Amino acid sequence: LWDALVDSAIPGIVDRYGGVVDPQLKRFFPDSAATKLGAGELVWMTDCTPHEALPQPTPGPRTFFRLVMPYVTHWYAANSTPNPKVSIPGSVFVVDDCKFAAAGNKSKSRHSTAGK
Repeated sequence: LWDALVDSAIPGIVDRYGGVVDPQLKRFFPDSAATKLGAGELVWMTDCTPHEALPQPTPGPRTFFRLVMPYVTHWYAANSTPNPKVSIPGSVFVVDDCKFAAAGNKSKSRHSTAGK
């Protein structure tokens, strides 16, 4: 995780989740300047925060926690756990496909039926 922001609108720099995809970009973000998170650490980051998933030293499950704030436009049902106490607003597109599927795959999306 690097203490920086990138313009996610510029193609080829980061993926749509902020993951660094351009190997040349890594020269601006050396490993020595990265913050490696430890077990149980929680950080605030955006989809413009450059980051990468590192291999685990020993095999085992990983857990990622994401708190989604207002102004959500799309909700990835295959990758998210619904909150039984909160309905998805009708203005939100619910995407049924995995958000990590190959970039060429078309996602199926639908408007939420909550509140209708």
